[in-house]
Amino acid sequence: MKRNMDTVRRILQAFEDYEDGGLFEDRCPASLAEDINEDSYVVLYHMKLLLDAGYLIPDTSPRYWTQGLTMKGHDLLDQIRDQAL
Repeated sequence: MKRNMDTVRRILQAFEDYEDGGLFEDRCPASLAEDINEDSYVVLYHMKLLLDAGYLIPDTSPRYWTQGLTMKGHDLLDQIRDQAL
């Protein structure tokens, strides 16, 4: 699968838009995929890339994937927010 920066942008934007930062279990990858109108496998792949790169705060709880954006994640979103990708 290829990395798609538009998908990256939409995932980061979704976490920023969630009032809880994406912490609750209804923000699992499948729910996030529905929220951004994307295939769940694509979201899983891109979330793993974002976690590996340090853009999302990893959560070791079995209920959650992430605790939201890191400062680095916010910075990346600021850089790519309005770009036509």
